[in-house]
Amino acid sequence: MATAAASSEESQNLKHVCRQCYKAATKKCSACCGAPNADQSIVDTQWYCGTECQKADWINRKSACKIAQTRKMLYRAGHTLQMGICMYREELFDLFIESVERKDGDIVLVEGWYDSPDLFFPFPSSLFPDEDEKRAVLLHQCCDDAPAYMYKLILMMLQGKSNMCSCL
Repeated sequence: MATAAASSEESQNLKHVCRQCYKAATKKCSACCGAPNADQSIVDTQWYCGTECQKADWINRKSACKIAQTRKMLYRAGHTLQMGICMYREELFDLFIESVERKDGDIVLVEGWYDSPDLFFPFPSSLFPDEDEKRAVLLHQCCDDAPAYMYKLILMMLQGKSNMCSCL
């Protein structure tokens, strides 16, 4: 029994192994590290002992790494656009929410009486203590809004020109 505990402890202390030469590795491929797979899991991180081994392994990893890099870039662009549309909707919220009910995992918005000529209302952040709920309400029925309002930004981000946002 003591050997099982010792071997478990040893396995936790094992260093990563270089994909190319199988020596101890301390550097991971930053290009594909943390990239999502198509099934929402994370790409397996590739470890190397140094840049020489990483360059030598590039011929084997180039295709998979480029796909992972592209997916990572698209997810970042999507996240940035989602944050942008949430900020936009929060500033120009067009529902007068009086209260919120939660039923069977659903969020039910109870609208108040529209007796004001205003088109926009303050977003009731205090009714949503959870950021995920707040984001869900802000993005509700916005599937077409983001591309319509942010077409130029989307185009630039997909072309790798996100640093040109100041021209908007």
